[in-house]
This record gives sequence, C-alpha cells and structure tokens, in this order.
Amino acid sequence: MAKVEMERLLMGPGVRRLPVREGRVRGALYLPPGDGPFPGIVDMFGSIGGLMEFRSALLASRGFASLSLAFFDYDDLPNTTENLDLSYFEEAVEVLLAVPEVIPDRCGAVANSRSGDILLSMATLLPAVKAVVGVSCSTIALGSTLIYKGKVFKQGYDMDQITFEKTNRGPWVGSLQQQFTTDNPAMIPVEEADEDTHFLLAVGGDDPWGFQHSLAPFRERMLSHNRHNFETVLYPGTGHIIEPPYNAFNYQSFHRHIPTKEHLTKGIIFQWGGKPHSTCTAQEDFWRRMRTFLMNHVQDESPWYQQYLTQYTPKTPPN
Repeated sequence: MAKVEMERLLMGPGVRRLPVREGRVRGALYLPPGDGPFPGIVDMFGSIGGLMEFRSALLASRGFASLSLAFFDYDDLPNTTENLDLSYFEEAVEVLLAVPEVIPDRCGAVANSRSGDILLSMATLLPAVKAVVGVSCSTIALGSTLIYKGKVFKQGYDMDQITFEKTNRGPWVGSLQQQFTTDNPAMIPVEEADEDTHFLLAVGGDDPWGFQHSLAPFRERMLSHNRHNFETVLYPGTGHIIEPPYNAFNYQSFHRHIPTKEHLTKGIIFQWGGKPHSTCTAQEDFWRRMRTFLMNHVQDESPWYQQYLTQYTPKTPPN
C-alpha cells in the first residue's frame, strides 16, 4: 500500500488578493504580478452563494485582473435571491474598472449556472461589459425578479414549479428544459446588447438542469436579429459542472440551496451528470477557449489598450 500527498496551488507567484468592500460591492480582487494594465473580469458563481474564489485566483495567474463577486449569502448581502438589483453588478463593474492596474474602458464577465441570467443582463444593459462567458447557464431569468434602476427588468421563472425525477443517486430536474423557448417572456433580450459585445456559452450534453436546451433558442434569437457575435459549445457526456481542469470529477455533491414546492431546502444531495473522461476533456478544452476569448475581446479589442501600446515605453533596467 502506497500513499502520496499532493498540494496544488491555485494562486501563482506574485498574484495579489485584495478584499473588496466598496459601497455595496463585496468580494475579492485578484491581480497578476506587475503593474498592468490587465484585462478585467467579473467572476460569479451560482446558487451556492457566498464567495467562490478559486477561478479568479487561476485567472489572475494567467494575466487577468479578476473580481470574485458575491451577490447573496455573504457578509452583509441578502440571504436569498428573490429580488436582484442589477445596479449592484453595475457598481461592481465600476469598482473593477477604477482599479489603476485594470484596462479602464471595458471588461469581461464569467458566470456559472444560476447567475447566468445576471450575466446576460449585464451584457444587455452595461456598455462596459464586452465579453461574457456563460458556463452551464440559463438564458432565462430563474427564480428572481431582476430589477434595474427601480424597474422590473425581468420576472423570473418560478423555481417552485420545477419537478424532480427521483433516481437512485439523487434528484434530477425534470421540467425546466420546457422553459427554454425564444418567446418565453423570462428570456433575457440578448439581442439588445451592443454589437461589439461578444458571448461564449458552454453547456454539457448531460446537464441534469437541462440548460443544454437553452443553446438553440439563444442562437435562434440572436440570428433572427442578424447578430453573429456569439459562440456556443455543447460538450457531449459532460454534466453541469464545467470548471478549470485537473480537479476531481464531481458527479454528485451537497447543494446548499434548492427551491422546492415546499420551501427553500437548505441542503440536498444533487447529482450533476456527466462521465469522468468526457468531463475532464471538456474542462481542458473550455479553460483554453475561455481564456483566449476573454483576452481577445477584453484586451486586444480595447481602443484604450491599443492607444496605450502606441505610447508605451518599456522600462530600461539600470546599468
């Protein structure tokens, strides 16, 4: 019998972590080593709540200034997502772009699962958000009333209407996929985003939430408005969990917040779908694809950054 312990570091040498408590905004900013300017990213997760930081640490280790953003169940933020004020996310973008080391004229945003409707709303409403990456995301408002500047932007689908199909390994969502249609009033009007705002959506073909059924209506809606500034990726044999690669395969786990017809369950064993090999391959591909997409549309297409390059003079080391 042999035993080995391996320690993995998510934060590369020289990466800085700065707690963020600015106005209403709560989170943590990860900055790469050096003075920048770096492409800025707002990084969000879904209904797990709290503050998830590992992806931002990895992104900062690859040259991005990444703001891990909490939006509920953290610090003094609300404990639920019943009402979400999109102005909070607008304020987060402003906080990020005001950082001296960050390219100031645009940013990207990355979101998982439950925060997908927030992500697409940011792309639709906020001109500074020019590249959005949705990972296993919904294209309709889910379970929340989305409010912007005091008015209802979208009334979310009532999550208590979801039916669960019992299996021997945990509940799977059974009815949500029927909501992904182009004429659903809860669908985020992504076609209203600026023409230079780009979308990258990736979903697993074995996602038990049924988010893979959201890709076709998304493409149809964009193309019907002559919008071609998007990419969609469907990974066969991959479930809901698509994270940076080389982690343990996560088929099922304890989920803290699941709406049911009775109440908001504070814990349930949920299975996420997918097969180990397919999931690991998908995560390797998407990690590279996402970083390339963000670098292209946040840094390389930034007019400010291009102007900066024409004026930049490399520092000469002393003799």
